[in-house]
Amino acid sequence: MASAPTPTRVLTLQSHLRELRRRILLICLALVIGFVIGFLLSDPLWAAIQAPIQKIGEKHSQLASVNFPTISAAFDLRIQLAITLAVIITAPFWLYQLLAFVVPGLLTRERRYLFAFLGVAVPLFLAGCFAGWWVTPHIVEVMLGFVPSNSSALIDAKTLFEFVLKLMLAIGVAFVLPVFLVILNMIGLLSGASILRSWRWRSSPSPPSPPSRPPPPTSCPCSCSRSRCACCSSRRAGSPCSTTAGRRRRPRSWA
Repeated sequence: MASAPTPTRVLTLQSHLRELRRRILLICLALVIGFVIGFLLSDPLWAAIQAPIQKIGEKHSQLASVNFPTISAAFDLRIQLAITLAVIITAPFWLYQLLAFVVPGLLTRERRYLFAFLGVAVPLFLAGCFAGWWVTPHIVEVMLGFVPSNSSALIDAKTLFEFVLKLMLAIGVAFVLPVFLVILNMIGLLSGASILRSWRWRSSPSPPSPPSRPPPPTSCPCSCSRSRCACCSSRRAGSPCSTTAGRRRRPRSWA
């Protein structure tokens, strides 16, 4: 005997709003706790960010230091570091809260696509961020290599932090972009032909050339000594000319 389908619970709009408010409050509480932890860990993080500049300055025997141009610049930078660490530390929690609110309203196929995307995209994004962190000292070394020998490089602290953060995010998104395109192709929002058409290395196809027409004959093909005649335009291909087919040359009498 087949089992009866499990009834689904239908929520009203007010129930959805109450659930959304509850999950937002939980996310805010987690971010506050993460902010406190990030504020305590901001000094080791900043030491790791500016360490490549100090090593590059010692390696090339030139002055390269991080500068705080205003009185509150150091405090503002520490707040930015704490907020960034709070978002990173609490990412599993607030991501779970978002999924718990969105997934019940999705179809089975949509859930499968979503979990497949997250299962591949999250590791790729983390790998891209790690690649951005690894390549940052090399980029900084190349850029500071253009400083003259008798000059010093004074780098703004906020500019350095934003440069490192944007570089890590850009490389992380670049790692996830192929997976995002595959998901769009699977759900039918973007075709493979559109993706191939936007690639730069692919040469644009040349328009087809019109079929070439043979030039008109300068003389009649039936050898009637005319440029054109009515018999050649009306007869079928391979048939003899009507004006010369039955005509025979009579012997000329010399009487």
